[in-house]
Amino acid sequence: MTGQVAGKRIAVIGVTTLTSRAPGSQPVAHWPDPECAQLVSKAVVVAGSERLLAAAGNEIGHSQKKLFLGSGKLSLQELLDNLAETSGPICVLASGDPGFFGIVNALSDRFGREALDIRPSPSSVSLAFARLGLAWDDATVVSAHGRPLVDAVSLAASSRKVAILTSPQSPPETIGRHLASRDHTFTNAAVCSHLGSPSEKVDVTTPKELAFGTWEPLSVVILWGESSPEPRISWQGGFPAGETTRSIIGSPLDTYNFRGSMITKPEVRAVAISKLRLPRNGIVFDIGAGSGSVGIECSSFSPGISVVCVEKDPDSCARIESNAKALGLSARVKVVCSDAQKFLESSGTPDAAFVGGGGMKVLECCVSKFSQETTLAATFTSLERAELAMGLLGNMISIGVSSATPEGFKDNNLIYLAWRS
Repeated sequence: MTGQVAGKRIAVIGVTTLTSRAPGSQPVAHWPDPECAQLVSKAVVVAGSERLLAAAGNEIGHSQKKLFLGSGKLSLQELLDNLAETSGPICVLASGDPGFFGIVNALSDRFGREALDIRPSPSSVSLAFARLGLAWDDATVVSAHGRPLVDAVSLAASSRKVAILTSPQSPPETIGRHLASRDHTFTNAAVCSHLGSPSEKVDVTTPKELAFGTWEPLSVVILWGESSPEPRISWQGGFPAGETTRSIIGSPLDTYNFRGSMITKPEVRAVAISKLRLPRNGIVFDIGAGSGSVGIECSSFSPGISVVCVEKDPDSCARIESNAKALGLSARVKVVCSDAQKFLESSGTPDAAFVGGGGMKVLECCVSKFSQETTLAATFTSLERAELAMGLLGNMISIGVSSATPEGFKDNNLIYLAWRS
């Protein structure tokens, strides 16, 4: 809930701390601009970690109140409550860029963005890439703070170049061990710690060696390959349907096996996926997946999408895994070889679900199990079944695609698409 605050009253300053190598010496704050020191000195309350408050000690007077945030100190919620009760100018100190995996979100949610005067320093990620001489406009940034480690590593493994912010609970070596069990294209790794200080350290290694070292827990791990990164994936509305063809996301020839009898045609698939309104980050079920064409294409939409392909035929399950691997999307696609209704009995709730097989009972099960927050789509070759599906989902269209040949147009059978928006 936004606080009753008019104008900018909270200065949020990103700090780089410079620590002398002399024993017992205090860290010194390096400010992003000269005015920051004045903002600190005029504040009624200065908040931040113990390290940052010590570094800003020259600007903090004896009459000013200091709020310590961190382990054994105030929790984030307690800090926000204290700031809400404070009258007069406030200064919050943060490391690097406070808007980059930092405290800005929490402050903005509580007090409103109009209340914040943000003064960023270079982030640890930008410094890490700079030390390695690498551009990072094509990089994925993942934080291992406050999220399941398996999710962070899954997102990292599906990327071409990545920065991972580590933590005492998820240090670099743990990242390396989890990464070793996944498909990825990384050939280089670097662990960057204490960036911007005299004790700064950048260790260039390999993904394999990352798992066997002992590294500074609070670091930035950079992972990348030798070759130029492939173009970012963009959703192009339907992978081609041929059994062997060029992948839209890779260059060499990527072979995948979408058998014609078990694939949603590209044009139909494009419309079906559009009705799912895929999130940038979320979980998608492809139920009765066949060759996995819909689910695999959903996974290509964004690195933050995880797909579960549910298929009861073992040969088809193997085919889905092969197709996902051929397209470089194995890390984002999980194959469950199971009867659809049995799977749904114990499944969680996805953000979107496509029903390609299993009949009306499976669709009915999805409608009863998943709330309106889950978008649903299903395809049918039978108008009778499609009309039943429309009664459950609310929307239906027919899709007829004519293919041009030298002899003229060849009409394909009508496909019916029902969906819940």
